[in-house]
Amino acid sequence: PVHVPSKESVTQTPTQQIETKTPLSTQNLQKEKIEEQAPEKIITQETDLYQLEFSDLTGTLKKIVLKKYKDHTGKNIEITPQRKKQAPLFYQLESMVLPRGNFYENADGSLSYIQENENVKIEKQFIFSKDNYHLTLKTKVLNKTSNKLSLKGSLVWEGSVGPFPEKREQTSYDETVETSFFDRNKNAEVKISDESVIKNQEIDWIGMDGRYFFIAFIPETPKQYSFSIQNEKAIYDEKIELYEELSLAGSQEIEKNYIVYMGPKDERILKTYQRNLEAITERGWPVIGPLIVLLGKGIKFLLFWINSFVGNFGITILILSLLFKVVLNPLTTKSMDSAKKMQTLQPQIEALKKKYTDPKEMNAKVWELYRKEKVNPMGGCLPMLLQMPFFFALYQVLPYVVELKNVNFLWIKDLSSPDTVTFIEIFKNVPLLPYRLNILPILLTIFSFIQTKVSQGGTPAAGQAKIMGYMMPLMFLFIFWNMPSGLVLYWLCKLFLLLCSSGLKTKGLLKKMTPKTQKNNCIKN
Repeated sequence: PVHVPSKESVTQTPTQQIETKTPLSTQNLQKEKIEEQAPEKIITQETDLYQLEFSDLTGTLKKIVLKKYKDHTGKNIEITPQRKKQAPLFYQLESMVLPRGNFYENADGSLSYIQENENVKIEKQFIFSKDNYHLTLKTKVLNKTSNKLSLKGSLVWEGSVGPFPEKREQTSYDETVETSFFDRNKNAEVKISDESVIKNQEIDWIGMDGRYFFIAFIPETPKQYSFSIQNEKAIYDEKIELYEELSLAGSQEIEKNYIVYMGPKDERILKTYQRNLEAITERGWPVIGPLIVLLGKGIKFLLFWINSFVGNFGITILILSLLFKVVLNPLTTKSMDSAKKMQTLQPQIEALKKKYTDPKEMNAKVWELYRKEKVNPMGGCLPMLLQMPFFFALYQVLPYVVELKNVNFLWIKDLSSPDTVTFIEIFKNVPLLPYRLNILPILLTIFSFIQTKVSQGGTPAAGQAKIMGYMMPLMFLFIFWNMPSGLVLYWLCKLFLLLCSSGLKTKGLLKKMTPKTQKNNCIKN
């Protein structure tokens, strides 16, 4: 970092000589070459929330570090794109060649970067927010000639958004970057995927977001703007660009202002801008999307509210699982009761199938048995279906809560990532074999298998039911293997509580069956 001279004056201190540079002129080509060959200087600006580094070569933002969020080593998280040799954020006048300029510090603490040639002078003023995750960019373009000039000013961010974990620590969540804009006419976010587009629409913002953090360009006034978004199949190669046509009469100056948000995907923060930035936190699946979003907001509120008392997100997730178990217990109990009754009747149903060869007569007898024992064959499915939106909402929330990142719990080092205890190097390039050794999915599979056995209540499963008894736990293993440990921890706790309640209910459910049914089951077994 270097000292930045103020616009008003440049002073010398006894310990440091500060050199000033006069803005370059294209009329002095020799001096221009000397200046362009001078080493790059990095200007650092800090607030309580972020640290930014600017390059004096072109007045671009080179590095963004968020001070409230840490990586696994305890260092502040950097969200600078991977292509660090190229500055991610810059404002340019297209088709206009400008020489190297100078940074100046203003009295209000902002930075100005000035470039000029014989035709135009451009000043980019960076104003830093002390209590939020944005900077304000004020651009002034002056036509130094007496002729009319037509220019295009564009604000660009390219190279995706970090952080970027090491390859072996990456999950599918870290490899997904969304690009979108907010259409004021539709009053909705519009996502752009696997394509590049150029549009001219009335917008509130354009942006890109990774797993935890969001970059957005917010024009000073919501109106019709031209912009382009690039989000093709190449990973970490996303780009957004907002541009305006500048028509300057002789000696005219035009000012354009933008807000650049560079911070967490926190709905509470995003709402304060009152420009619909929070739309990125309200994504859901088609049809049931609004319900998922509503449940997700409730889950996130509970997550932070409970954690404000217990102070550990691992314990908070366990409490959340217990709370959901209580709330959803009537549905779970009904599903278990129905499934258990159906299982107890299975020997009689098999006997009816053997006794009656006519399908119509056999179905009539089976339904007669259902009515006699007051069993609804669909009774086990509907309660489970009603619980699925809660799982989808959890799936939408827990993997993307940045506050879970690098939170320790028991052996888990990061609740936002798989609970990998070691890497199995010999499996690194072997398909289908686990390169990571994750404990929670293994425990979940074991508990799922035990739960299957307990739910049978001593009645041996046969045929398809027996196969599913083994397949379902294995499916859990594959589904949850690379999921964030916070989500697997929730599901493991839920399964443990279900296992406990299943064991307590098994005898009671058998007693509720008619004596004749129990006698028939004993004979069959």
